[in-house]
Amino acid sequence: MLRKNLIVLMVTLALIFMVKAPVVLGQCNSLELETEFNGSTATPQLNLYAEKMLTLQFGLFGFSVSSEAWSQAYAGPIYKPNAWLAVSVGYGIEADDNPGRLGSCVLVITNRFSLCGVYEYGGSGNWYKGIAICQVTKALGLGAMDQKFLDLGPRVELTVWKMKVWSAAFWPEPDNKLISHVGLSFNF
Repeated sequence: MLRKNLIVLMVTLALIFMVKAPVVLGQCNSLELETEFNGSTATPQLNLYAEKMLTLQFGLFGFSVSSEAWSQAYAGPIYKPNAWLAVSVGYGIEADDNPGRLGSCVLVITNRFSLCGVYEYGGSGNWYKGIAICQVTKALGLGAMDQKFLDLGPRVELTVWKMKVWSAAFWPEPDNKLISHVGLSFNF
């Protein structure tokens, strides 16, 4: 499974960076290690997001997730009509008997507030994640995160230079036991 996951990550990177285009302001690329803590179990996953803007408004993006048990990757167009809004939709593969996967994202960023909504659909079913953050200071962000299977919970982010450390806590129904997610991401 690890070999398959690495191949998925490499294909995603190749799809984005094989396009020869000048660097445009506003591009975002990140590599993130996210771990879910559920009781005594820790489940890490590697998230990769890359984009290549071809003009100020249009570009390509790729996203992949890789863990020991599951992986996916998709890529497609991204549209940024202005400095605070980005909309993207992509198609790719996932580790499932029916491997087709569709993903979409809407990102809104202002000086102090950001909102990111992701919706995916494919062989393993639908999935969503939403993150709302208020930048209290340049380094500290407070907000909430909502994700399928986890419900809504508080999220804290600490950003230093190009690195972000974040944590979110959830108490999903029916047993209301704490499940936490911790992430370390590097923007490049």
